[in-house]
Amino acid sequence: MVNRYEGDFPRMNKSSSIAVDGMLFYVKKIDKLFVAYEFKSKIQVNESFDRDKLFDWLRANIVEIKRRISEANSNI
Repeated sequence: MVNRYEGDFPRMNKSSSIAVDGMLFYVKKIDKLFVAYEFKSKIQVNESFDRDKLFDWLRANIVEIKRRISEANSNI
């Protein structure tokens, strides 16, 4: 099961987005949880209660993220 962001992303800014290795991620705060979505596919990548830790995780796991997004897109 793949969670996708529904609708259009709001305007991106420095606190709600991050670019890692050519990929752009949108981060939305839902209650106390930060949820990261890959911008192009709108696929949810991960979530965390700490935005900076989420950004660090995205940087450290970019190869695995790319693999999972590619796999999810091929299964559509």
